[in-house]
Amino acid sequence: MECSIECEVCFVEYNSNDHCPKSLPCGHTMCAECVKDNLSAREGQMNCPFCRTPCGRGVKNLDDFPTTFALLNLVGANGQNGPSQINKEKENLQQRKQVEYDCTEAHILNCNEHLIKLAYSREKQHAGLYSISQRKNKLLEELNTLEEEKNKATSLKKQLDDIFNEGYDIVKGLKALQDRGKIAISLLGMKMASQDVQKYSTASQKWVKSRAKRFLEEEERLTKENKICSKKIVTPIVECRRQQQPGLSIFISCKECRAQNGSMTSIMCGSCFLNSAHLNHKFETLADSGNGFCDCGIKHAWKRDPTCRNHQRKDMTYIQACNTTLQSTSKCKEVFFSGAICMTCLDCRTMSNVIMCGSCFLNSPHTSHRQKVITISADGAFCDCGCKEAWKQGDSCILKSL
Repeated sequence: MECSIECEVCFVEYNSNDHCPKSLPCGHTMCAECVKDNLSAREGQMNCPFCRTPCGRGVKNLDDFPTTFALLNLVGANGQNGPSQINKEKENLQQRKQVEYDCTEAHILNCNEHLIKLAYSREKQHAGLYSISQRKNKLLEELNTLEEEKNKATSLKKQLDDIFNEGYDIVKGLKALQDRGKIAISLLGMKMASQDVQKYSTASQKWVKSRAKRFLEEEERLTKENKICSKKIVTPIVECRRQQQPGLSIFISCKECRAQNGSMTSIMCGSCFLNSAHLNHKFETLADSGNGFCDCGIKHAWKRDPTCRNHQRKDMTYIQACNTTLQSTSKCKEVFFSGAICMTCLDCRTMSNVIMCGSCFLNSPHTSHRQKVITISADGAFCDCGCKEAWKQGDSCILKSL
């Protein structure tokens, strides 16, 4: 192929300029530059350098030799300067190969990116499934707690039904004795009726005495509570003032709402903080080294929301709840109202209704156990810190055990 596109004399590729292909009378082809050289060397006379055939008589010039356009088209000249058609095709082929290689490499990179995204999505789905599983376990625990409370209520109802049936049987027996007394005519019948009356009368007296005793005890308890309430001064408590212990107690401070006063920092105990509007703000836990107090209710200590929901209650219900707490075995004396938030330890509680205020819980060993947040549904609940019957272990926080 190279011999057909190059001059066989000078071995230069044909083009449309100096090396334009010229056809000799014998049929051979050579470039215009070689034809000029032969004509100038032989003074217009030349023979074919391949077959030695004379190229005619007389002086010849370059125009006497026709141009081989077929060969010119083959090399891609056709009156234009530039590389040959084969070289162009080679370059085009290389460019196409490079483009295909680049496209293939780009597809590989895209595939790797998609694989990474799929792996991330799969991990995210696994995390979501784990979260759902944890939520399911919590719901099952709450369901078990409700089942326990339901069983207790069923047992109590059964006891009440037994007491009612017992009284009903006694009343029924008395009515039967009354009927028999009316019917009995003979002495024997009267004697038998008298014995039955005495029997049921004794049972009735015992039942009435037991109910009267319980009534008197309840009346005495209510009387004591009324006396205590009458002695109490109805003063609404709007400040917590829970005292810190150096290096032991843990308090919480709201970064957004606290009012900085020199080196002093506004703080709240755990119970007040859980029941305040600062729970949804940015906060930090502090283990104070001084003997400070909880700043709940101190207006100049906070930019806004100085009092928790538990200390905002100013009605008589709070005083009655305080009196109920004084009769309990709790060391904390913290009283909760409806809607208040407190904590419990699922590992150490002995009953489902055992609770601790946030301050006692943060300073107790239960923080490393399974925990549960509880919302109080009725007024008068109190913290069970210090009540040994309520906990298997860790019945007192650090502050109350000193």
